[in-house]
Amino acid sequence: MSAAAPRTTFTLQNRLRELTKKPVVLVLTDNASTMLSKKSGVLRAHKMFLTAPEPVLAALADFFLTGNCPAAAREFINANTRQISRATPRRRALITQGKTYDLTAIAAAINRDYLQGRSAAPLTWGREILRRRARRTLLGYYDPKKNIITISRRLDCAAVPRYFVEYVVFHEMLHEILGIGERPDGKRDIHSHTFRTLEQTFPLYGEARKFERSYF
Repeated sequence: MSAAAPRTTFTLQNRLRELTKKPVVLVLTDNASTMLSKKSGVLRAHKMFLTAPEPVLAALADFFLTGNCPAAAREFINANTRQISRATPRRRALITQGKTYDLTAIAAAINRDYLQGRSAAPLTWGREILRRRARRTLLGYYDPKKNIITISRRLDCAAVPRYFVEYVVFHEMLHEILGIGERPDGKRDIHSHTFRTLEQTFPLYGEARKFERSYF
């Protein structure tokens, strides 16, 4: 069975939503022991499925709907086990519950209310902040290689309003959805005109930027 051209997490998730007619949330993993699992509308699948042909995607959709793994999916897994390396470093555990804010709840609301469910990257709080000398603090970061959004622990406190945490999450989700463009001179265009236009659709954009300037 020949493989398809590589997809992104976003395009694969959208294809599964088309096939199932359900709001599938897709999480891709490097798990070497569990290739497929489903819980509460979330489908966890090995990243090998990014190159799966249409018959295998149909099998994935069937697995999501029924919980049974069709033969096409099993055959694809068996044929691609060479892609799996147990020597690959394990991804660090995702931490979503902070002392003040729960990233899972915030991300779900932002994704649902403002992004039509287009964001698929999991979120985590960053490691504890050890250095405070830097003039500018990185408040959030989307890693396209790991497909993870990391939010700074500096935001997990009562002094930071919830709407500002929501704004930072919204900002990083836009990075995930839009990717990195290119300027006419060949340089990367991280915050393109389209990005800036969409960013300003956040309801409390003005308040969030004002808070950022005064607090950080």
